[in-house]
Amino acid sequence: MISDDDSPVITKPVVSGIKDWKTLVISSQQFDGCWDEKALSQILGPVFKDKTLQGGHSEPKVWMTALALAILELKCMDTKTSWEVVANKGRAYMSKTLVSIEKMDKDETVQFVMKLITKAKEILSKLI
Repeated sequence: MISDDDSPVITKPVVSGIKDWKTLVISSQQFDGCWDEKALSQILGPVFKDKTLQGGHSEPKVWMTALALAILELKCMDTKTSWEVVANKGRAYMSKTLVSIEKMDKDETVQFVMKLITKAKEILSKLI
């Protein structure tokens, strides 16, 4: 639905029709373990444009990966054993990237990764 000013109206039902979140998210993971903006915009559709989803971290792929992992945790917990390896690869990507760009040690990155995923879940739980 488009409003008078041509900006998209974001509503939950846009993405609530997705039946297989797991396949959608898993199949869009990059080889290195991350998700990018293009993948997340395809998964979330118009919801991706919601301003609350933007700028969760200065490195976009780290934030997009946190969002993808949050989707798995919010929508696919009943099949966690089937996507756990994919999630571990995503968390490893986030940690490796944070070590290099944020100069954090490994213990700090684990905590920071969990905080980013928690933040992503809090935001997405209101949108999807």
